Amino acid sequence: MQRKLSFVFFFVCVLFVILIGRIAYIEYNSGEKYERLILSQQEYVSSVIPYQRGDITDIRGTVLATSVDVYNVILDSKVLNANKDCVDDTIELLSQSFSDIDVNAIKDKIENDPKNQYYVVKKKVSFDEKTSFEEKADSDKYSVAGVWFEKEYIRQYPYGSLAASLIGFVTSGNAGMNGIELSYNESLNGTN
Repeated sequence: MQRKLSFVFFFVCVLFVILIGRIAYIEYNSGEKYERLILSQQEYVSSVIPYQRGDITDIRGTVLATSVDVYNVILDSKVLNANKDCVDDTIELLSQSFSDIDVNAIKDKIENDPKNQYYVVKKKVSFDEKTSFEEKADSDKYSVAGVWFEKEYIRQYPYGSLAASLIGFVTSGNAGMNGIELSYNESLNGTN
């Protein structure tokens, strides 16, 4: 029994040596080729996820102030120029989906700054508009590239100016300026 175990152990060791030799051979002869292949397939996306400011509610749970998510439409000229056949469809779908978009400004940006990866086409687009655009972009009718959305929050007061001096308001940087918004600023704010 001990002889059989020694033989199996020796056989497994020989297989490991052969495997390590084969890996070393591939690394020595084709390592750079495989490294370029792997690196070309990798993507690194680093984006900051913004915090959502906390809600202010009354004693019964009625929301007096809340943060609503909106989106900025971002155009990546570098990606769009890499896919030349998508340029016309992308611009057409952007102009159809979002109002007040200057098509000529987009075309100028694509042509004059082809390596720009961050051009804000439209700010504060609702979730419904974003979803509608994405559904159309995923259909077979349009070929879209280089458009992505950046999430942001805006403060909303469902009851308008009711108790406005008590609740207060926030600036665009989520800093409380009066009332409860200022008093509980540290508790209402989060971290990115």
